Amino acid sequence: MKKLIFLLLSILSFAITSCNKDNSTSIEGRVLEEDTNMPLPNKMVYIYRTESVFLGSYSEYSVDTIFSDSNGNYKWMTPDKGTDVLDIKAIDPLYFTKITYSINTGKNKGKDLILQPKAWIRYHVKNTKPFDDSDRIKTGFLDSPLYGQDINDSFMVQGGGNKKNFVYWFVTKNNIQKEFRDSVFIKGLDTLDYNINY
Repeated sequence: MKKLIFLLLSILSFAITSCNKDNSTSIEGRVLEEDTNMPLPNKMVYIYRTESVFLGSYSEYSVDTIFSDSNGNYKWMTPDKGTDVLDIKAIDPLYFTKITYSINTGKNKGKDLILQPKAWIRYHVKNTKPFDDSDRIKTGFLDSPLYGQDINDSFMVQGGGNKKNFVYWFVTKNNIQKEFRDSVFIKGLDTLDYNINY
């Protein structure tokens, strides 16, 4: 009889423990700016599922979206462990997404999502020493070369903020080509004016 009571109590204890067991899956961390590690408030955190569609191509299916708080912190939880493999990343139109995580079953802590700020270079390109109409300049930010003696144009090009951006161009005059290279640091979300006089 005592053995039967002990067995029943053991089964009951196991059942209670199983009911109280935390089967949730959660992930938490911060949304940070690349290089500066500055917390970024009110940034979208996107939870999604990636599925194969056709011949190696993939599509993203939204599961949920949340936003980082005023200190850049975020936390997401689902009460069901589930069987899907989920991914998470931060998104903002003025930033590049740098880190994507897979969400594992259980608690996922310290998953910092990194965003790199965009920046812009406003190029001013001018032929200041023309030779003839066959003068040509080919740059790394234009698909096609520019020809002629009267080139005096401006172009806005997107780059990465808080980092060096590399610039190069090739000038051909009198059938002689010369190559030029440079690098410029641009603060995040800023615009830099850059003159190319050739």
